[in-house]
Amino acid sequence: MLIFVYMSIFMIEKITNTRIKKEYLNVFQDKVKLIRIYNAKNLYLKVSKKGGCSFIYRFWDQNTSKETTIILGYFPTMTVDEAVTEAIKMKSQRDSGGFNPNLTKNIQRTKKKTINDLLDVYLKEKVQKFKDSTKPTQVHSVKQISATLGSYQIEMVNSEVIKSKLLDNFEERGCLAQARRLKLIMNWIMQYAEDHEYVKKIL
Repeated sequence: MLIFVYMSIFMIEKITNTRIKKEYLNVFQDKVKLIRIYNAKNLYLKVSKKGGCSFIYRFWDQNTSKETTIILGYFPTMTVDEAVTEAIKMKSQRDSGGFNPNLTKNIQRTKKKTINDLLDVYLKEKVQKFKDSTKPTQVHSVKQISATLGSYQIEMVNSEVIKSKLLDNFEERGCLAQARRLKLIMNWIMQYAEDHEYVKKIL
């Protein structure tokens, strides 16, 4: 759970998983949006300009005299109900005096996302929208990427790694169409990682 100071004007709305998928996820916005989820105190949905959606918990930290924000998780990996549950846990910890934001931050740093994690998202968010005739090819391509780069932590992957570890093998064998297909998938993966703040900057 990354922690940072964040100040913004926000809206209060009823947020559901269906609404996030329809109105916000991967939908370009004119500005960053911060929407308070009405059925949980201190819980908000943050939507980036590129449509990245994260659940955040905001509170006034009396120790630092600053408003602090903790990223609980990212949609669709985390659902609205799961975010509400986490927010309730946060409030309970704060009320009992057992909440340690610095410890929470350190624990989150150990939870690194891998390419396989984001390939799962790709299968759920993108492949399901393809025509039935093209889904097998997409699934096969995902398996090829997983076999080569799946265990890599996302912050360890850049264009050079993708080229040398994945694309060169197909291009050298003349499988140019498949190489292009794999490159498109990896472009989506890396952009998703950037939009959802799994990495600071794609190299």
